[in-house]
Amino acid sequence: MPLVRLCRARNPLTRVFHNDLPAFVSERLPEILAHVPELPPQRLKLLKIEVESLPAIGEHPSIARAMVEAGLFELTVENVEYVYRQVLGGSDLHALATRNYTTLRSWSAPGRRLPAARSGTGG
Repeated sequence: MPLVRLCRARNPLTRVFHNDLPAFVSERLPEILAHVPELPPQRLKLLKIEVESLPAIGEHPSIARAMVEAGLFELTVENVEYVYRQVLGGSDLHALATRNYTTLRSWSAPGRRLPAARSGTGG
């Protein structure tokens, strides 16, 4: 085993960083963003956390969008609806609920890009 890997394996701080810190941040992301609203989305992506609730961080659209683009969010009805409305710009939640595959597929057609981030919203 290489020395660097051996040191990492025996260092309890490394274990905490790789195991406990992402879970801690994921569970408390809305609170963290309330205290550090200017947190760069890249830092969260490096932790590879999964956002539990996108609507809970909706006041920070650049962070929510970055996490969506990286696929770092839990797959829940609430989060899918958030992505559909806030990221993709969809408005027909009934179509999403009843024809979900067709509705989402229409947004993922070849050559179709995600809409640009909305201006005038902080984050």
